[in-house]
Order: sequence, then structure tokens, then C-alpha cells
Amino acid sequence: MEPLRRTSPGASRWLESGLLDLEFYAALRGREFRDEAEAAEDFVELGMRERLTTHPFLDFVSLPAPTRRAWRNGRVAQVLADLAGSPTSGLSVPEHAGAARADLLELASRLGEEARGAVQSDAPLVDWSAAATRPRHDGRTSVVVVAGDARPTIRAVTSVLESAGGLDVEVVIVDRGSPAHVALALRAALREHATVRSMRVPATVSLVDAANLGVARATGDVVVLLDPRVVVRRGALGALRAPLEDASVAGVQPVVLGADDRIGSAGLVVPAEGQPPAPLLGGHPADDARRLAGQRLAAISAEAMALRAEDVIRAGGLRADQDPAAAALDLCARLLRRRTGGFRLAPSARVTLTGPQELIEPRRLPPHPLLPADPGVLDRVGFLTGDGRPGPPGPLVVTGRRRERAGQLRWSLKLPSWPGRQGDVWGDTHFADALADALRDLGDDVVTSRRGAHATGPLHLDDVSLALRGLYPIAPVAGQVNVLWVISHPDEVEPSELDGYDVVAAASVPWSARLAERSGREVVPLMQATSFEPPEEGGRRAEAPAGVLFVGNAGGTRDRPLVWKAVEAGVPLTVYGRGWEDLPAGAWHGEYVDNRRLPELYHRHGIVLADHWPDMARNGFIANRVFDAVAAGARVICDDVVGVHDVFDPRDVVVVRTAEELAAAVAELERSPRGDDVPRPPLSFSDRARTLRGLVSGR
Repeated sequence: MEPLRRTSPGASRWLESGLLDLEFYAALRGREFRDEAEAAEDFVELGMRERLTTHPFLDFVSLPAPTRRAWRNGRVAQVLADLAGSPTSGLSVPEHAGAARADLLELASRLGEEARGAVQSDAPLVDWSAAATRPRHDGRTSVVVVAGDARPTIRAVTSVLESAGGLDVEVVIVDRGSPAHVALALRAALREHATVRSMRVPATVSLVDAANLGVARATGDVVVLLDPRVVVRRGALGALRAPLEDASVAGVQPVVLGADDRIGSAGLVVPAEGQPPAPLLGGHPADDARRLAGQRLAAISAEAMALRAEDVIRAGGLRADQDPAAAALDLCARLLRRRTGGFRLAPSARVTLTGPQELIEPRRLPPHPLLPADPGVLDRVGFLTGDGRPGPPGPLVVTGRRRERAGQLRWSLKLPSWPGRQGDVWGDTHFADALADALRDLGDDVVTSRRGAHATGPLHLDDVSLALRGLYPIAPVAGQVNVLWVISHPDEVEPSELDGYDVVAAASVPWSARLAERSGREVVPLMQATSFEPPEEGGRRAEAPAGVLFVGNAGGTRDRPLVWKAVEAGVPLTVYGRGWEDLPAGAWHGEYVDNRRLPELYHRHGIVLADHWPDMARNGFIANRVFDAVAAGARVICDDVVGVHDVFDPRDVVVVRTAEELAAAVAELERSPRGDDVPRPPLSFSDRARTLRGLVSGR
């Protein structure tokens, strides 16, 4: 007679939780269990330590760090308490649960077979001859990612998908025998994306061989070899393809940025014969990479390489007897034999290399005898290098710059925006980019830096430091002309912030006067501005969608009462932004609109809602969106902003306070066409750039 088995308290708790799928866990373990109690006991004693999961929809990797630690230490009670207390507790059941479970069960079976040694573990070899005959799709970009840890890899692949836009993009993930929790997390997060293809190879396959396997499996005419720690920024993939239209160009890389948006690599240069390649412009603001557009480079960085698939295949891929960085350099040298025009940087294509700083610092690369030396590359783009001391040249360090014309200034615009993809969508970022372009149109050199990098990089190159004061204060820089321009959040600004600034401006006439009185300093009224213009065809299109337009995020500290007044009034709405789950059906049209699309979108709708932070409205800071919409040929309904009609005609900008007033304003604007005879203030960033240029002249 079989003895009675006692189930441990932890196993009993797990059984009671309903989180055990016996078939799935048995497949993952590669063995059979007599019943659920035995499986739960096995999980508590062994599975938790190995980061296994008992259910296809309970993903270990997606759990918070404290819960993952408790899981690995077998603390069942804490894990279950954490799951119960989380808003995303328990199982994350996908929309098509049956298909998802079947897919994850198939992977679990494969992982279980690997665990018990039932899967052939010989490393697959690349048949380059067969790869050369594989049909490829012209215009398709295949991004090859050799999987690393689950979270960074998922983040990298997701960024590729989000940056693809309308491009034909596929992602090939090569999983080198990753642990079960990583493999399952990758599959769960990415399985529903039709353009993501995964292949699993043994852990014995090297990183280089894995990348080669991904290239051989890819179907695009261009392949991008992407480090799994890299986050691709919007628009990067299209910009990477453009230089490859020149048949002499061997390959392209984006600007590789660090976590603070300073440059990690803008291409590689060999400073002198026999010296190792070094990254260009390390530590510089990303805008300095603009100078390298069209310049021939000796090689490109391994973190993100865009190459023609046929070239990589004909070259036999990356050399398997080298580490990834050395193999990438060697591939660059071999591709130069075929494409004599060298490599290029795509300055508008930006990616961020993520991870602990000590792990992403540039490593010293080995010399390569076939890579050409080019000590003059920075001199050609207007930078001075070297310290003037005798001896062989070292890595190219920028010591100064040449002015392209007499009186040319270098402006450093300091933004309150966060670095990375998060800050890319801030209004302050678009504002600074437009102002930078306007200053460049005047012949000046301009760079931008975001929060966390204001006091770093080659500050000795700058003439003017312009702080755009939004959510956060920004310190002046010694030895430069310092300009403070308060564009939002005036209640946060204290008179002491003006210390150290040579010029102070603010985007409000009444508040400028009050701050001048409080501080005893001159404060120049300098309104916000726009770079938008109406579309060339003029007039609203016949197919203009119904509904007043609003673009902006909700949630957090933004209540957006103007939108809810429109809902209350029954006004048809078209809303773009995050956090709008509670809108009426059909009102929400997406989380994000590319800033380049906004002029056309404003123009088509014709009526735009623009709300303000309470302190901005109270102090007369007219939002940038009002300038944008009016310049694009639309009219605006906004909340009560002090002095708004001292700047804008009431026929262009209507102030409302209630839902009834909003409904009446919409009806009136729909009845009356936009008049060309309405007086409008200077709206453009070109106007603001000329004013700023005048304010700093002679200082």
C-alpha cells in the first residue's frame, strides 16, 4: 500500500491559488506528475528556485523585483500576497487565450525536452550558398537581435516595432538556449506580432554565430544587426536605409546615445596607422553628429549596423572566431573591398544604449590592418583636435571649433525634457528642436541637451547657454552668455533663479512685468512660437473628419477639464494621447501623433482644443499649441488665459468657461469660415530666434 503523502504548506497554498496548470508545468519540467499536489510540491521545492512558472499566463519576468526575489527564495506566501495586492495580479490572460496557451505549451514542451537532454544540441551551421538564393523583399528591413536578458530584449524589439511606422520591417530574434523564464517571457511578450520571427538555438552557439544565423534567416534586402540593449528611437529605421541608396556606401549606423542622450558613438575613426578605432564625438550632445552627415567613415559600431543582406552573405557573415566587437570591425574591413565609398552615419537616426553604466562604457577595440586611418575627419567638419604636444596622435578629442562666418555663435539649448524615448514626445522637446532650426537658419551652430546632461560634455565649445525653463530649474554655465527663457510653470520660478543669467525672458507679458518688479531685473516678454504653416493646397479638405481635435495626454496631474466639457456638451471629438480610456466610443484615435503630421491634422479639423496648466492660464502663458494651430490654419477653443486676446484675435481664439459656451463656440466656428483679414501676431520661431540673437549681441 502506497504511504500517504503530506503536502507542504507552501504547496497547499499554491494549489489553492488556482495558478497551477498541470499540463503546462509538466511539459516545462519534462516529466509527468501523479497529480496536482505532486506538481505543486515540485514547484515549491525546485521550480521556484529555477524561476519556472506553473501557468502559461503567469510570467515570472514581468513581476516586480521584490516579488521575483521572493519567488526565487521559495517564499510562497509573499509571492501570493504580492500577486493579490497588485493591480495586474494573477494571470494576464491574452485576448486569444486558447491560441496563446497552445503556443506557450509548445515552447514549454521544447524547453522540457532540452532540460532532460532529448533535443539535439549540435550548433547549426550557416549555409551561405543557400542563404544567397533565399528570396528577399526589396524595401524590407530585417532587424536581427541575438536575445540577451528578457526585459532589455523585449524593450529593444518593441522599440523597433514602434519606430517602424509604415516601413516594411521584420524582426528576427535568435535565442541562444536562454533559461526557460527568459524564453517564455520573450514568446509571451512578442508572439502576437506577425513581423517578429524567433529561432531557438543551443546555448553553445556563440553570439557571432547566432547573428549569422539570424542574417541567413532574414528576408529583407537590408539587415540591421542590433544589440539587445539598444532602444530604437522614432524614425531611425527609415533614416538608416536612405544612405544605402548610394551603391558605393558599405553600411550605415545611427547615432548611439547613452542614457543621458550624450553620444556614445557617431561612427568609428582610426586616428593613425596601427591605432585601434575609436568612437567619434563621445560625450558630445547628439546634435553635433549632424556635422558628420555624408562623411566617409572607416567603420561603424557593432551596437547597430545597417548593411545590405547580399553583402553580408557574400562576405560569409561575421567571423566566428572573434568576439562580437572584433567581428564587426573585421566585417567592416571586408565590406570596404566591395563598397569603396566607406561607411556613413545617419545623424537623424538615434538609438539609446541601455544598461548599467559600467557595462556600456566604450571598450577598447583591437586595431585592424585593413581599416583606413583618417585623422582629419573632425577637422573637415569644423572641429579642432589635439593638444599641440609632440608625439604620435591619440584618440581624437575636440579642443575647439572653427567659425563658419564672422560672428557665428554656438548655442546650447538646455531642455527640461527627460532623455530617451520618453522625452522625445515632450512638447518642450519639439519646442527646442524648432527653435534650434530657426537659429541654424540664421547661420548659428546649435546643440541641445536634456535633463541630466546640462553640465556635461564639451561646454568649452559653447558661446550661449539658453535655459528653457519648464518643469525644472536649470543652472547657468560659467564663462558663457546665459539666457533664461521661462516658457511654462511660472509658479515654480523664484527670483533667486535669475542669478547668474545675463538675459531673462518669459512667455507672458503680464508675468514678465511682475517678475521684473519682484526681482529688480529686466524681464523681456518673449511669447511662445511655432514652426507650422498651413498645407499648400489651402482650405479644409472635403474628407475632414468630424469632431473637434485635441492632442495631449490625460492622467497623472492633468485633468484636462476642457475635453470633459466637450464630452458634457456632446461635441464630437477626435482625441490623440495616452490615458483616455474613459472617453466615449469612437473619440480616441491613438496614443501618439508624429509632430510632423500635426499641421495637416490641425488644418483638416479646423477647430482645435487647447488647454493650459492653471498657473499658466492665471499668469498669461499662452500654450505653444495655440500658436501651432493658428499658424496651421485652424481656430482654437481654449480655457480662460489672462491676456490671450491681447495677442490673438477673438475670431481665431475663443475662450470658454462652461460646456454650454464650448458648444456655442463650436457651432459659431462651424458656421463662419476662417478669415484671411484677421490680424495675427508674429507666430514663428524665426521671429523668436532673431529677437534672441539681438538680446545676446555684444555680450
